[in-house]
Amino acid sequence: MDNSTKRKTNKLALIFCAIAVAIFAIVICIPSDDDKSLATNVIPVNPTEYSLICENMGFSVSDTFDEENGHLWTCTRSNIGINETVTILSKDMESTESVRITVQLESDKKPEASLMVFKRMTTIPYEGNSDENCQRMQQWIEDNLNNDKASEIFDGGVQLTIYAPSDFIRMMDISKAQ
Repeated sequence: MDNSTKRKTNKLALIFCAIAVAIFAIVICIPSDDDKSLATNVIPVNPTEYSLICENMGFSVSDTFDEENGHLWTCTRSNIGINETVTILSKDMESTESVRITVQLESDKKPEASLMVFKRMTTIPYEGNSDENCQRMQQWIEDNLNNDKASEIFDGGVQLTIYAPSDFIRMMDISKAQ
């Protein structure tokens, strides 16, 4: 074999190896179905962001950790005629699986008393949550406060669902859209 043939053979072998390495790297980087389901079922927000907002709003915050189920923060606040509970569920400290806000009102209070805590929980920054998105979420909450089971998906794949089972209870779930 002459030198030019050896060079061509070496180049082809090098190209073949580069292609094989590239294919291997792509396969390694593609998440498995299990990884995809975990990544798509969470809000990319550190759950302590939600509990800090609650603390700053005067809520009492308790944290329960269970190795099997993860973290559960329960935040409670009672004002005259309004009892609010925010429950935050997370498997890890990098993302939040769900947030549920429950507001129980005494008979002399109107459902609009729920708006402040509902709106405040939508202001946390995460990938895809711009100021404009926050404003759209907050307007949607106002427009749907009395629509039982109203649900909407916003930028970043975050879903809000409002429950209005009676005149005295309002709930809102914040979760990753399925």
